[in-house]
Amino acid sequence: MTGLVTSVGRSAGHTFGKPAEKGIRLLAGLGVEGDAQATPTWARR
Repeated sequence: MTGLVTSVGRSAGHTFGKPAEKGIRLLAGLGVEGDAQATPTWARR
């Protein structure tokens, strides 16, 4: 199985849509740096 990322986004606030970004930084166990949804994996229950 293969995949292709065509778009990434983030938003500092809890919004319906997220603006497209040229790139993002993924933080292990948290998610996308600077995104309102970035929370520790243990807290996503």
